[in-house]
Amino acid sequence: MLTFKLAFSIKIYYYVFMDNHIHLVLYLQSTVLLSKFMQRVFSLLGIFINRQLKRSGRVFGERPKTPVIKDRSYYWNTTMYISKNPIRAGVCDKPKKYKWSGFCRYAYGKKDSLIDDAPEYLGLSKSPALRRKLFQKMTHNSIHWHEKRRPEMSNWYFIGDAEWVRAMMTERGFLKPPKPPGEA
Repeated sequence: MLTFKLAFSIKIYYYVFMDNHIHLVLYLQSTVLLSKFMQRVFSLLGIFINRQLKRSGRVFGERPKTPVIKDRSYYWNTTMYISKNPIRAGVCDKPKKYKWSGFCRYAYGKKDSLIDDAPEYLGLSKSPALRRKLFQKMTHNSIHWHEKRRPEMSNWYFIGDAEWVRAMMTERGFLKPPKPPGEA
């Protein structure tokens, strides 16, 4: 993935790799690059998995969901939510115990070549030690987020407040704008 991240000029701000799906928080220049990146990564990952399991055929069932995140607060909500995915899945009881995520990079400064420090993370403090401490505190404060799925994190196209999501869906043609009263 690292090779393609560089080739397609994509920044990976956070990730969680689960056994049947992945979560990526990315920054990219264009959706065309995202499509090419995802196609290439999933194709090679499918080949790798099939070889490892000595099988053939399709590996991933669904098309990846790639919502746009509204702003800094929703970036943090999304990051905290996907950090807890292994807990919701019953794989571990704390994000720090799950090695297939960007959690230890942000919380403990562990080297991780896939991660590009998110501007939101760098904006927490100029001090790397304080940034790590603040990230740990934010994660701890969001401890109950793992207890249930959150519908606002499951939107296919956009993650943000309901009004913004509705406006973006309408602007992009996914929703029809309401007709003024009296119009048929």
